Amino acid sequence: MTIDELVVHAWDLARATGQPFESDPASVEAGREGLYGPVIPIPADAPDLDRLLGYAGRDPRWAPAEQVVGG
Repeated sequence: MTIDELVVHAWDLARATGQPFESDPASVEAGREGLYGPVIPIPADAPDLDRLLGYAGRDPRWAPAEQVVGG
């Protein structure tokens, strides 16, 4: 479960701050379905990291909304 936490939360932080994130295949493979919340359906041919994120209740397509500066 520790690897799941590291991989998924590292993705959370990278995505929220606009940074790229890649994980090594062994860490992604260690992920387990349904640990964090409802599973997000991800196509079977999607990258392993995307499928792990879906299992963890994350949508790999999610991105923060652009923030309006000023006014």
